[in-house]
Amino acid sequence: MKNILVPIDFSSSSVSASKMGAYLAKKTGATLHLLHVANIPVGWANQSLKERQKNPALEKRFADAEAKLRKFSKSPIFKSISVTISIKGDVAFEQILTFVKANQIHLIVMGAHGAGVTAGLFIGSTAQRVLRMASCPVLSVKRNYIPKDIRKIVFASDFEGKITQPVNTIKKLATNLKASIDLLYVNTPTRFKNSVELTKRMNAAVRTQKPGFI
Repeated sequence: MKNILVPIDFSSSSVSASKMGAYLAKKTGATLHLLHVANIPVGWANQSLKERQKNPALEKRFADAEAKLRKFSKSPIFKSISVTISIKGDVAFEQILTFVKANQIHLIVMGAHGAGVTAGLFIGSTAQRVLRMASCPVLSVKRNYIPKDIRKIVFASDFEGKITQPVNTIKKLATNLKASIDLLYVNTPTRFKNSVELTKRMNAAVRTQKPGFI
């Protein structure tokens, strides 16, 4: 895990995600990328200052967002880790997914709810789309969550198909965090499996890994 991305909209959930991202970066030695998608046209940040100054309202919006993100990146929570900041424009989830591919991101840590979302009703639409469409793992963090030592990780799966890659990913994370992993299959009336079959599936998943997988 070399690159961790935290999308920032300055909501309490994204601040909590930043704390978790910083915690994981310290544990893994990864670079932490802070990305803010502002309400500006796509490509605005790449234009020359002369071109941007032709629209002072948008330029002020961009400058304010950049200043706010830069100030946030100097917070004590990011002490002793490598941090980069980026400002993009246009649709948030599209810019997040583009940033992931362009910067070889290995993990996204983001708030479950964005700015302006009513507490507790539903996961923000941006987080929902990123969870479904991202090419790397996504860790969704609730607002006001305080990072603490992670000692147990639950890996929930049906243990069918190609699960070697996700199992390898979670094992590497657990190794860095010195955590154990519990395998979980949720039995339902419509897709009920007996314990013998499930044990075989789980054992097969374990056997594809190096010794040490719990």
